[in-house]
Amino acid sequence: MIKALLLYECLGNIGQLKSDIQLICAKDFLEYMVSKKEMVEVKLSTLAQNIQEGLFKIKEKRNELSLLEVNLHEDVIFEGNKEFIDVKNTFLVDNYKTRDDFYEIIVNNWGKYEKEGLTIQEIREKIGKKLMNILKNFCILLKIKMKR
Repeated sequence: MIKALLLYECLGNIGQLKSDIQLICAKDFLEYMVSKKEMVEVKLSTLAQNIQEGLFKIKEKRNELSLLEVNLHEDVIFEGNKEFIDVKNTFLVDNYKTRDDFYEIIVNNWGKYEKEGLTIQEIREKIGKKLMNILKNFCILLKIKMKR
């Protein structure tokens, strides 16, 4: 997962990367809500095709990847709003707030659609469409800003 994000061709700036990561996490958070798992698991299958294609660059970027401190063969766990130290004493912190809080959108709409009696598949589709619309609007704004 991390390798794919490091290697894919991000057409925008850091804002595009942030948005891509948020969308991936939001999709997997939605899956977590549906499956009632113990934790949110972010999977390669959730990645957009253009991000998955970043994995094809592994051979040509092998040297750069070897310089990373984080062991990319093990799971990396991020705990929201908490600081912790992994086995290599690397601090991993996640305490940001975005304009469009994907998790809030998922949780609020999940409850609303559940009360309306929609099936899990219908809920998944409706929330997925909402998230995609937010991302499309972000991409349009990003393109406008880049043209200036």
